[in-house]
Amino acid sequence: MRDEIKVTQFGHLVAAPELRYTPDGKPVANFRVLTNHRWVDKPSGEEKEDVTGVRYECWGASGEALAKILKKGSFVYIESTIRNDSYDDPKNPGTKIFRDRFIVREWKILDRKEPGQSDAASAGTGDEPGAQVPQD
Repeated sequence: MRDEIKVTQFGHLVAAPELRYTPDGKPVANFRVLTNHRWVDKPSGEEKEDVTGVRYECWGASGEALAKILKKGSFVYIESTIRNDSYDDPKNPGTKIFRDRFIVREWKILDRKEPGQSDAASAGTGDEPGAQVPQD
């Protein structure tokens, strides 16, 4: 068995996915998912809430499908892996910036299906990224 980090999340999209193409024509959809975690603080009895947001990228045909189907507020299941990137800080020469990229491996929309919508139209498998996404 190979080593792998797998991240799963159930949550809602903050905004509609943004579909872009790399200079060599590879599609990539970028989007962000929020998950609310609620609990009751035992000592105070007060209800607490914590919100976690994760930025994802989904490559290839799956990314194109995801960008067409999902919209702001869509409830989704995401399975991803993490990639670590670094690049030189353009504002601070000699300084490296490090960031984690969450690459979608599988996704499924969990909203109620529209009449006539198939399961195949509401799920996908991400492609391995073949190129670096240009920095924003």
